[in-house]
Amino acid sequence: MQQLQTTQSACDCLANDPIMAKLMDTIGPLSYALSDNQFTGLASTIIGQQLSNKVASVIWGRLHTYLEGNVTPDSVLAADAASLRALGISYAKIRYIKDLAEHVKDGRLVFDELPTMADDDVMKKLTAVKGIGQWTAEMYMIFALGRKDIFSLGDASLQGAIQSLYGVAGKTSLIELSDKWQPYRSIASLYLWAYIDQDIQSLWA
Repeated sequence: MQQLQTTQSACDCLANDPIMAKLMDTIGPLSYALSDNQFTGLASTIIGQQLSNKVASVIWGRLHTYLEGNVTPDSVLAADAASLRALGISYAKIRYIKDLAEHVKDGRLVFDELPTMADDDVMKKLTAVKGIGQWTAEMYMIFALGRKDIFSLGDASLQGAIQSLYGVAGKTSLIELSDKWQPYRSIASLYLWAYIDQDIQSLWA
């Protein structure tokens, strides 16, 4: 299974930022297993929109169980909307994952083409699906395609971590700061998310 993980070259680059260097030293190496199934990776990202990781994981587990471990375009299209709603999936997200399934079924979205496409082209292809905006596409590029240089300006957790660690906010400041982490902005994001998710703020002297 492929992973998005801390590499020596990423550490060397990000360590030029003293705050990021301290964060990496506090947390240690990070790795994230990329989704082997591109459809489920994107469907789970849609379901996780505006939800905490914990809640999203619970709802995805329910869907996985309901579809007997076989979350595919066919099984999603065949599933009754009311039954999916009972799992905790909003009707809007049900429409979105069904539209995703239709895009895959009719060939408008071919996952095997995405790994070789430029970031901007991947963004255009994914946002053609209902309910997939910039944030969802960015999460997909990080956690399914393993792109190492994606930074999601609209991600509330990243904004919160940066506000806490760097004392800056606003689009211009975020862009200026994240530019310093190129070409490993995805790796930097993993550490910022870990700062929030692992509740290590109390360890930050």
